[in-house]
Amino acid sequence: MNSPLQLDIDEAQSFARVCCDLLAVVSREALEGVRTGMDFQALLPVGAAVVGVGVARPQGVTRFEIIPVRFPEAHLHYLRQPESGLSSPMIRLWLERREPVLFTLNEAQPGLPEDWLASFQSCCLEKCLAHGVHELSSDVSSYFAFCRLPHLTVRHADLLRLLAPHLHEAVIRLTASALRGGSAAAAHLTRRERETLSWLYLGKTNWEIGCILGISEKTVKNRMSAVFDKLGASNRTQLLVKISEMGLLG
Repeated sequence: MNSPLQLDIDEAQSFARVCCDLLAVVSREALEGVRTGMDFQALLPVGAAVVGVGVARPQGVTRFEIIPVRFPEAHLHYLRQPESGLSSPMIRLWLERREPVLFTLNEAQPGLPEDWLASFQSCCLEKCLAHGVHELSSDVSSYFAFCRLPHLTVRHADLLRLLAPHLHEAVIRLTASALRGGSAAAAHLTRRERETLSWLYLGKTNWEIGCILGISEKTVKNRMSAVFDKLGASNRTQLLVKISEMGLLG
């Protein structure tokens, strides 16, 4: 049995302030503020992060919502799966172990997908620490991946193990708010995202929407990717259902 983690005075003070800040989180912006704040950074000096919330399956996390924080869109796009929501070797390792997963590109174990490693490297993610919380009573899980740490140690994993339940409560609180009728999620849509969404609802392709709005097809895809994340949809069919249920387009 592992001995309890001993925090020094500075770590204990930072940990206490982070927990208090997480109790006050009522928006994505507030959560991002905690993650990028001095106290959190003193414990885990993270450069990029992504949070997935949903039902944990062996193949991945069926997404309710994804919250990226300075996380490269290119790699996030690679991780999205039409059926499983969010999937990666890191998630599978965590689901197997239910313990923090430490990963560095220089020490990658054999057998990992070459395309995943290539995407990981091209996005300069390098060192990554992942963990989550699984609620046995509801099967709802939260998953946290913190990347671009200047260095990665077992102590970082121990600190994340302590922080995970508090992060989980904050993220679940945000997600529950968004799921109660969808008004909170819809409020995150920008005017341009709603405009793009309206043309998709009318059956236009990304290329057609780009022509109508005078923007590139890539820009349309980026906007739609953001809409998928904000509304918790995994594919266009789900998205169209949510548009109708929420009455987003009046």
